[in-house]
Amino acid sequence: MRTIVLPSMLALAVLLARPIHAASDPSALEALTQASAEIEALARTEAKTAAETAARADRVRAEVDALLDVHAITVAALGGPSHWAERCAERCAEVESLLGQLVRRTYLRRLESGAQGRVEILREHVRAKASKVDTRVHYTDARGEPKTAAVDYVMHQVQGRWRVRDILTEGASLVGNLRYELAQLHAQGGIDEVLATLRRKVAERAENG
Repeated sequence: MRTIVLPSMLALAVLLARPIHAASDPSALEALTQASAEIEALARTEAKTAAETAARADRVRAEVDALLDVHAITVAALGGPSHWAERCAERCAEVESLLGQLVRRTYLRRLESGAQGRVEILREHVRAKASKVDTRVHYTDARGEPKTAAVDYVMHQVQGRWRVRDILTEGASLVGNLRYELAQLHAQGGIDEVLATLRRKVAERAENG
């Protein structure tokens, strides 16, 4: 069991696994462990000027963008390979962009909040097409009470790099929740309703920082 101290907790707030090239053939657990330490160091880098702060934010943003396989998440959220293209048609790229922004903003907001916690990287379950890395997050909630949550990462390799394609928080799947919500929106008003809701959420999170 490996223990790493990380800034920002829970769900997307602990999305710290930067994809690692498979030249050294790391496991998903090893990639997550290494990338977590690198992200922590980057997030804690001192910034003395506004320019340095912006540059640090850009680097963190790049790491988050490199982490998630947003395309795989989008495909799964829209019903899987046999349905997604039909549902979003020529607007698939816009759906993918908006989902990526939501995930990134969630992480960055938690990171900037300065919340501190501890993540235990526990074990890896190797599967034929993906690996699941189990972690346990220890954090303090808004009321100052200590909490613990299981946050697990489903990772697969894309062009030799480990990417996260789903996150399970206390067993609840990010992709599963998105699939349900987007299916409801699509049933109500088609892809226009899906996009309108995603745009509204992106705007709300941008306004709230």
